[in-house]
Amino acid sequence: APDGTATAASILETAVNDFHSLQISSTSQTDLSQSIFVKPRGRDNICLRFVTTGGDWYTITFNLTGNGSITQEIPGSISNWTINSKSIAQLSNGWYRISAGATTTAATTYMFSVLGCDSSTPTLAADYGYPRYVGDITKGYYVWGLQVEANSFPTSYIPTSGATEYRSQDIVDITGTNFSSWWNSSEGSIVTVAHNF
Repeated sequence: APDGTATAASILETAVNDFHSLQISSTSQTDLSQSIFVKPRGRDNICLRFVTTGGDWYTITFNLTGNGSITQEIPGSISNWTINSKSIAQLSNGWYRISAGATTTAATTYMFSVLGCDSSTPTLAADYGYPRYVGDITKGYYVWGLQVEANSFPTSYIPTSGATEYRSQDIVDITGTNFSSWWNSSEGSIVTVAHNF
């Protein structure tokens, strides 16, 4: 796992022509985010999806090579989702943290999905926005630290040990010699931004 423990899960595909996913449901919220740590195990692309019912979905595809990238975003035909944030961060030892935050106008139970992909631009099923392909039982991903939050953007990882947790805001406080060793109150800086219209 990204924290150095042997706690990551290995997810392998099945040899059927269908979608290959890890899913979790959530109670009704208007602001939602999901994040997860992933590492390729034969598959270099993975999707995050917000979905309520057929047609009301939004799927984002991430490429898990190099620095990582977002390669595709597709909303469903009646999508009520507005994507507020999305990111991929390369970590050490082949791990990436992928995330997306969204707001929805629908009032129902939501399903969050981490979907296997056989392409960086997969063809998505029109009804529920998942890639359908013949799986390979030797391919998949390592996953760890799936986090679903009632925010329109994801925050840093919060260890939960299987129970709901709450957190204080991330606030940085620099005081004493940690601050005075480099700050000179008698000097300053001026920043100018000019536009030519």
